[in-house]
Amino acid sequence: MLRFFLPFLCLSSLALAQGITWGPQVRVDDAPGASGHPALHPYTIIDDSLNIYSAWEDDRDQNDTSAICFARSTTLGSSFSANLTVCPDSLYNAYPWIVRGRGGNIYLAWQVRYMDSYWRIYLSRSTDGGQTFTQPDTVKGVVVRNNQNSSVNFGPMPKIAADPGDSVLYLVWANGEGADPTKVYCAKSTDGGITFFGQVVVNADTSRPAKHPDVATDDSGRVFVVYEQSNSGISNNDWHPLICANRSNDYGTTFQASHDTVCDDFTAGARRLKPSITRIPGRCLVIWEDSRMPPASDYSRPHLFFSQKHDTSAGYAPNLWVSKGCGDWNYRPRVEIDRTNGNLVVAWHSSLGTDSTRFEIRMSAYSDSSDSFGVSYKMFDTYTGDDASNYGNAFYPPAMAAANIGAVTNFFLVWQDLGEDVEGNIYSRRGWVVTSQVDLDIFPDALDAVGDSLDFGDLPAGPAYVSRSFRLTNTSGALNPDPGDGPSTARIDSLTATGVTLHLAGDPAQRILTGFVESPSPFPALEIGATIDATVTLYIPEGTPAGRYTGYLKLRAVGSDQTVDSDSIRIVVQGPLAAANLDGLKVFPNPFKPYVGHTCLNFEGLTAQAAIRIYDIKGRLVKEISESDGDGLATWTPGSASGVYIYHVDGSAGVKKGKIAIIR
Repeated sequence: MLRFFLPFLCLSSLALAQGITWGPQVRVDDAPGASGHPALHPYTIIDDSLNIYSAWEDDRDQNDTSAICFARSTTLGSSFSANLTVCPDSLYNAYPWIVRGRGGNIYLAWQVRYMDSYWRIYLSRSTDGGQTFTQPDTVKGVVVRNNQNSSVNFGPMPKIAADPGDSVLYLVWANGEGADPTKVYCAKSTDGGITFFGQVVVNADTSRPAKHPDVATDDSGRVFVVYEQSNSGISNNDWHPLICANRSNDYGTTFQASHDTVCDDFTAGARRLKPSITRIPGRCLVIWEDSRMPPASDYSRPHLFFSQKHDTSAGYAPNLWVSKGCGDWNYRPRVEIDRTNGNLVVAWHSSLGTDSTRFEIRMSAYSDSSDSFGVSYKMFDTYTGDDASNYGNAFYPPAMAAANIGAVTNFFLVWQDLGEDVEGNIYSRRGWVVTSQVDLDIFPDALDAVGDSLDFGDLPAGPAYVSRSFRLTNTSGALNPDPGDGPSTARIDSLTATGVTLHLAGDPAQRILTGFVESPSPFPALEIGATIDATVTLYIPEGTPAGRYTGYLKLRAVGSDQTVDSDSIRIVVQGPLAAANLDGLKVFPNPFKPYVGHTCLNFEGLTAQAAIRIYDIKGRLVKEISESDGDGLATWTPGSASGVYIYHVDGSAGVKKGKIAIIR
C-alpha cells in the first residue's frame, strides 16, 4: 500500500498522518495598489536562520524597463522590508540571481542589455544583511560578449555561488556572438566580488554551443556546473540540447577534459532545457525541463526529470520523472533540501491540465527507499502565469524552505502570482505541520482488490466500461488495515478521488487517461470506524498500443479537524487484446438512437481476425466490416433507415449472430 503522509512529502520517518496549515499571504513587493506594476522573475533565497532575501525585475512606473529591487524578511516571512532599488531602470535589467555566503555577505548578479544589443553582467553586494548594497557595476576582470536574444537563448544568464567558507565567489555565464558557438565560462573572486579572475571555458566540447549554466560548490574547492549543450550541430538556438555537467577540482582553475551527459534520453525532437544543480554532501542533484513524454507528440510541452551523481559514481544515475499528476507544461523547477530530515523536495510551475493559459505551483518529494518521486500536489491556490510561449521564459524558479521551529516542521514559499495583478505581484506564505487525527485506509484483499491492486485483466479496446470494486475505511482501534499508522480520531468530511493515468510497462511515455470512481458519487462523510465500497470504472481507448498498463487511483481525505490523509490503490490492465472467441461479444448501443447522441455502433470483444456482415430484415447486405488490427474492436456508423437489422460475425474461432435496432 502506498502512503502519502504530507501533501508533498513522502516521509517514511513520520509515524502519524499529518497536514499543513497555511498562514496569511504576505506581499513582498511594495508598489502601491494591487495592480498595474509588473514584478517579474523573482529569485529568492532562505538562509539557515530563515531570513528571506528576494530580488526581482520591477517596472512599477510601467516604462517597459525594469529596475532590480530587493526586499528581506527577518520575521519568518510575516513582514518584509521596504523595497530597495539596487539598480534603477535607466538600464535594461533582467534575470537577477542571489547567493548568500556563510560570512553573511549577499551577492546579487543580473544581466543588462546595452544599446549595442550586447549583454553585460552586473553585480552588487551587501555586507550588512541586505540593508544596503554597493553601487552596481559590470563585473571586473572578465570578458562578457553575448548578443544572443531568442526564444531559446536568453543571453549570458549569469549564476553565482559562494563556497561554504565565503572566501571564493564563483560566476558562470555564457559568451556568444553571432554564429560563433556559445561557450560557458567560469571566473572567481577572492575579494568579495570586487574583481574576478581566472576566466576559463567550462564545456569540454567547444565545437557545439553551450548555454544557460548553473553552478554549485562545496568546501573542498570543487565547482560543479551544469548547462545545455547542442545536440544537433552548431546552432546557438538549438531547441533540442543535451543536459551536460562538468566540474573543477581546483577552485575553478581548470575543468575536466570530458563532461558528463546527465540526460539519458535522446529522443529526436525532445527539448531539454533550464538545468539547475544542487550540491549536498557526497553528491550532485540536477533537475531540468524535458519533453521526452509529450502528449500527442507535441514536444513543446515539457515535464521535469531528475538525476544525481554520487562522488564515487562514474556517471549520473538513470533519470527519474518528477512531474507526476500535473499539467502538460512544467517550468523552472527548484530543489530544496528539508532541513529537518534531509528529504529532497521540488517546486515548479505547472499548467492546469492541458490549459496553457493558467499555471500554478506544484510540489513533489523524492523517496530514497523507492528511488522515485511521489505524485505532485498543490499546497493552495496559486496563479503563477498565463503564457507558455518562449519555452516558459515568463517563469522563474519559486523559492521554498523547510525547517524545524519549536519541534514543528515549517514550510516557506515565495513566488510571483497573477491573482491580483495580471502583471505579477510577489508573495510569501508560511505553513506548519499539524498532527492529523484522520486516517484513511484501503483494505487489501477485499472485494476485487488483490493485495494493493485492482487487476482488470485482459480487455479489448472500446468504450464499454469495465468495473472493479474496493473497500476503504476511516480507521478505528478495532478496524485498522494498516496498523503502521492511525487509528483515526476525527470524522472524514470530504473524500475525493483523482482520475487514473496508466503507463505502458517499459515505456512510461506511452500513457492513457482513463478511469474514474463511478460510485459512490459523491463520497459521503465517514464516521470513525465506518467503511464504504467504491467502484472504479475504466476502458481502453481505440488505437492504444497493446501491453501491460499500470497506474494509481489516489484518494484524499479531509478530516473534521481540517487535516489531510491519503491512500492509493494500484490499477493494472492488459490490453487492448483481441478475444480468443466470440462468447463475450458486445454490440452497443442497441438500440442505436442518433437523436440522443449515438454516433456509432461498437462491436467489442472480436477475435483478432473477424468479418462482420449486416443485413436488413429482407436479407439484403447493408454493410461489410473487417477487423484485423488485433485490438478486438470494430465500429459502424449507420446511415440506414429505422428498422431491425441482422449482424453476422465470422471470427477466427466461431460465428455469432444477433439483431440491431435503429430508431431515428
